[in-house]
Amino acid sequence: MKFLSLPSLVEINELLSNVVVSDTVLHAFIQAFSCKKAGSEKKLYQSLHSKWFQEERPKGVDVPSALVGSPPPSLTTTPPFSTSPTLDRDFLEMQSGKTTYFNLLSTLNATFPDYDFSDERPEAFTRETMPHEAINNINASLASVPDYLPVVGPKLWSVIDREVSLSHCEIYTYHPDEDSGPFSEPGTLWSFNYFFFNKSLKRILFFCCWCKSRSSTTESMAEDSEPLQFDDETDF
Repeated sequence: MKFLSLPSLVEINELLSNVVVSDTVLHAFIQAFSCKKAGSEKKLYQSLHSKWFQEERPKGVDVPSALVGSPPPSLTTTPPFSTSPTLDRDFLEMQSGKTTYFNLLSTLNATFPDYDFSDERPEAFTRETMPHEAINNINASLASVPDYLPVVGPKLWSVIDREVSLSHCEIYTYHPDEDSGPFSEPGTLWSFNYFFFNKSLKRILFFCCWCKSRSSTTESMAEDSEPLQFDDETDF
């Protein structure tokens, strides 16, 4: 994966970084990557292929129709329900499924270099079959910060759409192990991890957000950056 330094993301990340409200601190960022394998990643791909894709496939299992080469639903449609399938064996037996799984792992490894996600199972990832629901879930999480979503929301989605074209994206979520990894620190109240994958552009935007108890925030974190302050008297 190649990290992409995009000016639009630098600006939006300034709005997402270390927002303090009452007794909670919101941390979030968006990073962009080009899906081009580096030398070490080619070895990882081969390792994953041996580990997950060369076992005997169970007989009599059909490939879910939601995962067979169909484009993501339009953002303007409103289906009656969401299946949000995990990356099962049928999905991974398709070449595009293997590549997608590898790209998700590589994105996590590139984003959190102090951790190794190479052994993360496919079941830890979910494909969002209804993009508008994923967007609504993100907005609902950000709305937990009073007066914050009206400020950052319109610009946030404008930037994401400009960089990866939302209507042409596949959206995936990552559900980390609560006992390990970068989101296992004490005081973490909730987190989300979304991947916006545009295959035509060969680009992934990774949107990571977590909310922590303010009392658990260490002094070193406070010294690293000056958090934005929102209170009832702030004008927007």
